[in-house]
Amino acid sequence: MTNLFTLRSKFFWPAMAVCLLPFVILAFLDSMAMDDYYFYDLFRARGFWGAQHDLYLTWAGRYTTSFITGIFISLDLPARSPFLPTLCYFAFTWIAIVYMLRSLRPLLPAGFFGRGGVWKAAAVLFILFLYVQVDIATGFYWLSSTSVYQTAFILFLLLVGTIVRRISVHRSFAPVDLLFFLLVVLLVGCNEIMAVFLPLFLAALAGFFYMYRRRIDRWLWLGLAIAIGMGLVVFFTSGVMNYRHHLMNARTGFVTILPVIGFRTIEVLFYILKEPLFWGCTIAIFVGGIAVSPQLKEGPLTIFRTRNVFLPAVVAPISIVCLALAAFLFASRGSIPPRALNNLGDMTACCLLALLFLAAIHTGARWTTANLPKPSPLVQLALLVAFLMTSVNYAEAWRSVGSGYLYHAVVADRDQALKTAAAGHRHVAIVPSYDAALTEKIDRFFPHGISATAREWLLQKPTLLVVYDGAAVGDAAYAHFYGLDTVIVGPDDRRPKARH
Repeated sequence: MTNLFTLRSKFFWPAMAVCLLPFVILAFLDSMAMDDYYFYDLFRARGFWGAQHDLYLTWAGRYTTSFITGIFISLDLPARSPFLPTLCYFAFTWIAIVYMLRSLRPLLPAGFFGRGGVWKAAAVLFILFLYVQVDIATGFYWLSSTSVYQTAFILFLLLVGTIVRRISVHRSFAPVDLLFFLLVVLLVGCNEIMAVFLPLFLAALAGFFYMYRRRIDRWLWLGLAIAIGMGLVVFFTSGVMNYRHHLMNARTGFVTILPVIGFRTIEVLFYILKEPLFWGCTIAIFVGGIAVSPQLKEGPLTIFRTRNVFLPAVVAPISIVCLALAAFLFASRGSIPPRALNNLGDMTACCLLALLFLAAIHTGARWTTANLPKPSPLVQLALLVAFLMTSVNYAEAWRSVGSGYLYHAVVADRDQALKTAAAGHRHVAIVPSYDAALTEKIDRFFPHGISATAREWLLQKPTLLVVYDGAAVGDAAYAHFYGLDTVIVGPDDRRPKARH
C-alpha cells in the first residue's frame, strides 16, 4: 500500500479481478427479497413523498436511506436490473475509499503511495471491508439492507476523508466545513447504529485531539452537537422505538443485555481478526508508517514521532464499539439484526488500521529504513494472492455461485409464471414449491444423474445471497408486486418418473 510495494499493475489488477470475480457474478444471480416487495407496494400506494413520510413515522427515522431506496424503487431498478444496485454500491464504496486516501496526501510526503498506488490501496481495502462484514449477503446483495448499511459506511468514509482535509486547512472556517456538517446530518439518517456510533466517534476524536495537545476547533464541536441533536430529533419524532420494541419483539431484561453486549463486541472483532487480509493490511500499513516517519518534518503527523498511540489504537475502537452496542441494545432491549453489525465491523477495521499507522510513525522515529524488509515483486504477488484468497468468504462466494445459478433459474421461472398469470387477469396463481422446482431443475440439467456430493451441494441455498420464498411465507406484498391477490404453493409432484 505504499511505495515499498513495487508490484506492477499488469500483475496486480488480474489478481484483483480473480478475487472480485465470484462477488460480481453473484450480483447477476441476485433477486429481490422481503422488504423490497414491501417498498414497491408502499411507493405504488403512497407515492414517493408519501412513502417517505410513512417510513419516517412508522419505521426507524432513516430519512437518508429511505430517500435512496425510494430512488431505486422509482427507477424500477430492483425489478428490471437487480444486479445494478449491487454493482453501484461496489463502485461507490471503492470511490469513497479513494477519496479518503487522496485526502491524506497533503499530510504525507510526496510519492508516498507511488504511481497509481491510491487506486491499488483502495482496491485492497475494498476487499477487506467486504470480508470483515458479519453478513455479506445483506451487506451488498439485498437492496433494502444495502441501502441502509452500506450507504452509511460510504458516507463514513467520506466523513473521515473530509475530517482529514479539514485538519490540513488552517482557516477558522472553510468550505469543507459545509460538507462535514452535511455528512453528519446524512449519517444520522442512515440507521440506528450509525446514529449512536457517530457522536461517540466524534467525541473520541475530540478527546484524541485534547490528549495530544491539538486545539479542538469549533467545527468539531459543532459537528458533535449536530450529531447529538439530530439523533434526539429522530429518537423523539420517528417510529424507531415502536419499531424496535414491537416489530422486533424486543423484551429482554436490562441485566440479561450485558452478556449480549459482550458477545456482539467479540463477534465484531472476530470477523475482523479472522481475515488473513486484515493482518496483511496491518503489516503493510505498519511498515509504511515506519518508512514515512523519518520524512515527516512538519505538519500534524509530526507529533506522533514523539507520542506513542499504540494503546489508544487498540482500546479506543473497541471501547466505541462496546459503547455503541450498549446504547443501541439497551434502547432496543437486546434487539439487533446481524446486518447492523456490518457497519461496526467495517468502521472498526478502518479505525484500527488508521491508528496503527500513527503508532508506526512513533516506532519509525527509532528505527532506520534499512531495517525494513523489501520483498521482491514476485514475493509481493504471492503474498497478495495469499491474503486475498485464503478467506472463507472467497471460497463461500464460489460455492454460492454454483448453487446461486440454480436458485436464480428457479426464481426466473417463477417470475415468468406469475407475470403470465397477471397478464391473464387471474387473481390467484399456483406455483410449485421451491424445493420441488429446484429438484426438477437439477434433474433437467443432469438427465443422466449426478453424484450424491454434487447434488447435495446444488441443493444447498447460496449463503451469500438472500434467499427468499415469498410464495411459501404468504407475503401479500410479493403477490401485489405481480398484480395478484394471492400466490399459492401447489403440492409437490412426488410420483415416480418412468424409466427409459
